Amino acid sequence: MNSQSYQVRRRRATLGLDYGTHSTKAVYRVRNEQMGQVLFFNEKTSDYPNNAAPSAIREVDGKLFFGKSALQMSGGELNGSLKVDLFKAADLSENERLDVSVRVASYLGWTLSRLRELYPEIKDDTVVIQISAPTSHAGPAELSQRYNIIANAIYVAVIEQGQFIKQGLPLEDAYRLFAPLLKQPLPDAGERLFFVMPETVAPVVSLQQEPYLNPGNYLIADMGASTTEMSLFFVRDKDGSVFDGNVLCYVDDTQLCGGIDLANIRKSPINEHERLLADFQKSVEEQACTVWARGYRIDMRNTATHDRWKKLQILLTGGGTLDPIVADHFSHSISPIYPWPMSETKKHVARHAPSTLSCERCKEVDLSLFAVANGLAIERNKWPRFYDDPPVMSGQDSQDDDSPPSYLQIV
Repeated sequence: MNSQSYQVRRRRATLGLDYGTHSTKAVYRVRNEQMGQVLFFNEKTSDYPNNAAPSAIREVDGKLFFGKSALQMSGGELNGSLKVDLFKAADLSENERLDVSVRVASYLGWTLSRLRELYPEIKDDTVVIQISAPTSHAGPAELSQRYNIIANAIYVAVIEQGQFIKQGLPLEDAYRLFAPLLKQPLPDAGERLFFVMPETVAPVVSLQQEPYLNPGNYLIADMGASTTEMSLFFVRDKDGSVFDGNVLCYVDDTQLCGGIDLANIRKSPINEHERLLADFQKSVEEQACTVWARGYRIDMRNTATHDRWKKLQILLTGGGTLDPIVADHFSHSISPIYPWPMSETKKHVARHAPSTLSCERCKEVDLSLFAVANGLAIERNKWPRFYDDPPVMSGQDSQDDDSPPSYLQIV
């Protein structure tokens, strides 16, 4: 990053933290600059992307260790799925929910402490922190609130109070620091310098930054270790003026299904393997088809748009979609537009590797794994809107509907 301008005046920047079940990634972008920077804050770990920290915590003798250190150590209790626990926290007791929140806050507090230590500009700039949550743009509100409370706690502790969360943090100290902060009321949205943003939309925001996009309908599928997010949206020709911005978002969805499930299926008994794999593939296919159908329902009476609904560009992000089983399933089996004759439809499957990312202090081969973090590093006022009641376009009032109605029964 440029180390000169921020010494003169405080720049405004956004730090995107993609907190995943398997790993955590960070991207930093100075406001109005096209390129974002992938940040390096934990040593390279086998079976993890470069520049990603394992989302793991190990408790040994009452002390917490994070990231690669948690995996290298032995003994104690290793927890590598706190994000899943946070997702299911509504089913936990109050004490259990507090314990999960304290541990997640400790891990993210360590992440933020390391970033501020390694990148002085994060201290010197005016930085908005945006953290991902496994929700759609519309909720659920309870999970979003849970994430916001944790985000507030780490912001107050690390940024406002200047706490530095180190490896070997005593669990008692973690409780002493974070438990009171987790009970504090949230500041008004207009006063915050932290936000929790939906994982479903972040890859769309990343794609929106590309210098050129072919117009048409897109489905982004982001599969991580425990969740799969899908978003359906339309990229218009920039010469048009149908609505503000060049991306119109229709539908998004998140499901508790991901790479961990596939790994467990591979370990299953041979007599169960085929059935479990078929169920997994069916679940992913149904999610894609349902998202597409819900989006099509919005436009189904608009005959002017029917031709573009017969074409779909599917973009894959996230580590789970790198699995050959998942990638092949999207390429050869998943076709949300199958109700129309194949001769009338066109589907294209590719990966979204952001061209607006660089690694100045690192090397990263597969930038598609950083699509969520890249989107999170874009300030929220530039995120595309979802139109629950989209603007009327030419042909909207037409009664001539050539859609295949039987398909819409799945929703």
